Amino acid sequence: MVRIYTGLSMSEADLLCHWLESHGIECTIPNELAAVAASGTVQVWILDETRAAEAATLTKQWLDAPAEEAQVSLGSWKCAECGERLEKQFTMCWNCGEERMDDKT
Repeated sequence: MVRIYTGLSMSEADLLCHWLESHGIECTIPNELAAVAASGTVQVWILDETRAAEAATLTKQWLDAPAEEAQVSLGSWKCAECGERLEKQFTMCWNCGEERMDDKT
């Protein structure tokens, strides 16, 4: 295993892990809650050391990307009615009740 990221936000580490996994790189956040409680930091490790360079490049791209661009790459969608950005698992906008259409992004 190779550590690829250390940060202060569990949600950011989780999103990065999903980003890497969407590119076929298995990763883990060891001792998720204990690590944050003990040190205030969280780490993302990749399992395949041979993909460390690729993971480092993807991590840099993800960290440098605007937040909205990163969300879109993870499958979020934008409500056509009110403009709210929603995660991919939701089929209806929580803000206005508009249903997601397949052609909406």
